[in-house]
Amino acid sequence: MGEEGKQKLLTRERKQQILTKMMKKAVAEARVELEAKAEAKRQYLADKVPPISPGGMGSDELEELCRRLHAQITKAEEEKYDVEQKVEINDKELADLTQRMYSLTGKFKKPQLKRVRLSADKMLKALLGSKHKCSMDFRGNLKAVKKEPKPIAKAEDWRENIEKADSRKSKFEGEEAPAE
Repeated sequence: MGEEGKQKLLTRERKQQILTKMMKKAVAEARVELEAKAEAKRQYLADKVPPISPGGMGSDELEELCRRLHAQITKAEEEKYDVEQKVEINDKELADLTQRMYSLTGKFKKPQLKRVRLSADKMLKALLGSKHKCSMDFRGNLKAVKKEPKPIAKAEDWRENIEKADSRKSKFEGEEAPAE
């Protein structure tokens, strides 16, 4: 709990100060690393390729030097080609192994598909190619349907409804009276 309290007490300025110090240290370490790589490269080249001074050499000695340099270049190119082939083989094996891993675990990466909006004409042209000559206007081929408005029921007066109910009631009452 004490660590959480300390982290919450950091102000924006303090965080910015810490970040700048971290960045300065990272830049310094990167410089040192680059210098070490450059020194290692110089040392390697000094070991592999001795310095050449053609000033006091005759034509035979220069020809011999050119042959040696040519042999070194050929050897370096062969090594470069071999390393490139190994890297290519390893990349293919890695891709194959990752595909096997996904197939064994049952998790497949689904590619993101782009939504493509095609009209019917473009779709038919893409499928049929030059055979597609007629245009398909689906909306134009639809029949027009006319809607007839429904008749609106007239609002009847409530008094008329009562009078109708009374006349029906009188029919029943009239029938009942003779039955007695």
